[in-house]
Amino acid sequence: MTTHLWNLPSASNVITAAVAFLMASLLMPWITACMPAACFAAKEVCRWMQAPTELGVTVLKKPARYLLGKPRLVYHYAWHEARCVDVFSDTDWAGCPKTRKGTSGGCVMLGRHLIKSWSKQQKVVALSSAESETNAVVPASCKILGIQACASDLAMNLEGEVFADASAALGIIARLW
Repeated sequence: MTTHLWNLPSASNVITAAVAFLMASLLMPWITACMPAACFAAKEVCRWMQAPTELGVTVLKKPARYLLGKPRLVYHYAWHEARCVDVFSDTDWAGCPKTRKGTSGGCVMLGRHLIKSWSKQQKVVALSSAESETNAVVPASCKILGIQACASDLAMNLEGEVFADASAALGIIARLW
């Protein structure tokens, strides 16, 4: 049985621990803007925000230890002509031991520049790795369409390409197209 930090005896240090956990977990998504490697860890920490437990505090300490020794990331965008939007997508099938849902993630590159990265838990339980990869490639394709729409508003014509490592998912998509 897990003990929620809110349900412990009303000592001020317990409430302080719960508030400190919530404040630290709210910082995690902001950290991922300059540390894309922490994207998955931020997603996992934020899952504990509704009902923080002592296990959630333990989960929060792991990415904090990882980030403690890492230098700050500074993006430097050198000028270049971008003609293509590349989206890289990958999935961890049934990665969550609690719900057996997969985690999908990826990044959007405009030329050589990273403009978006994400890590999300899938909404459905996939029955195969091909289904899980297909569930990740479709939103990645939607991100390309959104960026192409923004670029067309600026009178730019950008091509788009999705990269995925699952040949079964690419075969499913090729049959639908």
